[in-house]
Amino acid sequence: MYVVLVCDDNAPYTAMLVKMLSKYTGVYGVEVKGYQNGTDLMEYCRHNKFDVVYMDVELKEENGMILARDLKKINPQSLIIYISDYDDYFAEMANAEPFAFISKEYSITDLERKIEKTLKAAIKRIDPQDLWTFEFNKIEYSISLERVRCFRSVARKIHIDGDIAGAPTYFYGKLDDIEKEIMNIDDQYIRINKSCFVNMRWAGLLGNNQIRLGNKVIKVSRKCQKEFNERKKTSKWRVYPY
Repeated sequence: MYVVLVCDDNAPYTAMLVKMLSKYTGVYGVEVKGYQNGTDLMEYCRHNKFDVVYMDVELKEENGMILARDLKKINPQSLIIYISDYDDYFAEMANAEPFAFISKEYSITDLERKIEKTLKAAIKRIDPQDLWTFEFNKIEYSISLERVRCFRSVARKIHIDGDIAGAPTYFYGKLDDIEKEIMNIDDQYIRINKSCFVNMRWAGLLGNNQIRLGNKVIKVSRKCQKEFNERKKTSKWRVYPY
């Protein structure tokens, strides 16, 4: 779970950003909280985990960039996304460890796009090698490859078996294409047969031509047997009795 905070002294604007970010609770596994002043924000951050902060530069009696520097002292790995008039504050923000900028001049549509883009980029920066993104109904979802047990192809649907934090359990595509994409990111996957692409972290050997995945036994096809034999020598599999 990633904790995303919003701090802006304009209560309706804060509420709007919180609402926009909260749409991605299930997509990226985030918890979103909003604050209208630096005092409440800092009180929370001193005692709780936080990962990403959307920070207004011009708070009523506080300087958002100074607050951001204090937040970085508490959690140096946190990412700050400044909300401001980009042109006026660019030089100052450049010295305050910014991750991204959001202008208050954006239209609602552009703001929603920027929110999605910055949040996605922030999550990938925090956990760069683990996330894989797919599209369903014109919405992008990112899932942890380590938590996926396997991808299964049935007709045109790719079914996802695993802990995917509220993302859809299937999407449309070709397993051959998915295999190429994921093997460039995570080498712990292996093709078992025409319809099954398995995460070896969750699989166990069961003889020479089949594996166990949870309570299922899956046969290795003749076409995949050669690669399977090579990979099983160098990968860590659970070994089950015959």
